[in-house]
Amino acid sequence: MSRQTVHLKHLRVCQPFRVEFHGMPPCEISYSRPPGLTRRQKRRPAVASCVSRPVLLRGPIFLLYLFPCAVATPVQCFLMYYCCPSLLCLAKSAPVSCAVKLSRAPFLHRHCGCAMIMNTLYPNNCPKWERTMTLQKLRRWLGFPLEDRYRVHIEQDIVQSSLRPGIFSALLILAFQAVMMVLSLLRKGGPFASLRRQGYWWLYVTLFSVTLLFLLLIVFLMRRRRPCLDTFFLPLQTFYTAFLCLWGTCVTLLDQFGGNSLSVFTYVTLSAAALTVLQPWQSALIFTGNCLFLNLLLPYTPAGPDNFYSNAVNSCFVTLGAFFISLWFYRSKVSSCYAKIIIEQQNADIRSMNVQLDQMAHTDELTGMKNRRSLERLPLDDRWNEMPPVSAMMVDIDFFKQFNDTYGHLAGDECLQRIAAVIRQFMEGREGVAVRFGGEEFFICLFSCSRAQVLEAGETLRAAVERCGYPRGDLPQGCITVSIGAATTEAENAPRLEDLLSRADKALYEAKHEGRNCVAAYI
Repeated sequence: MSRQTVHLKHLRVCQPFRVEFHGMPPCEISYSRPPGLTRRQKRRPAVASCVSRPVLLRGPIFLLYLFPCAVATPVQCFLMYYCCPSLLCLAKSAPVSCAVKLSRAPFLHRHCGCAMIMNTLYPNNCPKWERTMTLQKLRRWLGFPLEDRYRVHIEQDIVQSSLRPGIFSALLILAFQAVMMVLSLLRKGGPFASLRRQGYWWLYVTLFSVTLLFLLLIVFLMRRRRPCLDTFFLPLQTFYTAFLCLWGTCVTLLDQFGGNSLSVFTYVTLSAAALTVLQPWQSALIFTGNCLFLNLLLPYTPAGPDNFYSNAVNSCFVTLGAFFISLWFYRSKVSSCYAKIIIEQQNADIRSMNVQLDQMAHTDELTGMKNRRSLERLPLDDRWNEMPPVSAMMVDIDFFKQFNDTYGHLAGDECLQRIAAVIRQFMEGREGVAVRFGGEEFFICLFSCSRAQVLEAGETLRAAVERCGYPRGDLPQGCITVSIGAATTEAENAPRLEDLLSRADKALYEAKHEGRNCVAAYI
């Protein structure tokens, strides 16, 4: 590439500064004195040398891009515009985004943090993703403004919120057209006395028929599955709104043969904008098309040529107002639905976190069993009062402190996990709750279990622990053993958790007193 020069007019920077175009080599801005000029004449012109193509610079465009930065640093931005009135280029190709950084200028220090994003025309130098981002922003502004993953949910909410108002508005229009048709029939001469009356009559009949068809289709969709209603209601409403606006335009054109009034066009357009939910591109297409259709045919009406300017201005203002009303209404609907979705997601996350915290608070981390805190909910269990008698077992690992001192705490943790696995296997098929009470102790509550049954169950559990064969060489048995204390509440009395725990604990001490590795019952 050849080295080319760009002249910047009215540049008053006393030191060189650097301009970096995204995807292009950096360029230095500095003073240059062409031959044949005096020092006073050589003061303002500046030359920027860079490896690029010539660009045509425009000062007012630069002011538009300085506006966001001017809010934060108005003095620096004013100086930037005053000293560098031309830093943007207007070419004949499509605009794309190009990042420009100004540095090393005397009025731009690093503390001001000035980094500007400018729109310029470098289709060969700007990345493709920047052009894609510009198209996506335009598409979102004219269409659905959020991510596509929210579209289905938000459109469903819009359908549900717009269904009743839409039906009510259609019923009002139906009734109004019926009244107008009756008045036309009762009018002297009937609806066919003149061509203008015939036009009004057929417009009333057409709107009445289309509105009735619209209501019948809505009722048909409501009787079918909900996905059909969510899929077809909004396109159907859009088509009906376009037809309604076209109908208002036709009535306005007929009104021009008897006066110069845009009242029907005005209230129909504004009502359609306020009562329907249209995406920005739909409202722009419908309202602008109606405005163009009206202004193209107004000059051919009797009062049109004399009042064309006023009618055009008024119709354009009505169209612009309708577009912004529709835009605001659509954006407010979408934002409210989006806020609802976010709140629901946050509530779901909070509930999920609460469940996790509750599980963490009531679950023993080492063994995965419920911990002692979960016993507070035991009296609230329906089986506590509905399945008497209630029995309990307090299980203690024999000489566990000695095991920890001999084999270490890691081996002790593994031993607890092995015993917990045996207890979980033991509880399968039994109505009850098993928790790690603390340390090497486990508490088991069995519902609808008598004293004889709890003693039998305790012996089964003791034998299962012994059969698991977790080795330890400091006992004669050569494996881990447990002592179990069993207790049962009276069937005719309401059980109390504290009494059950106390009795099972006393029975456990009795089992230890009898020599351990046995089952003892509370007497």
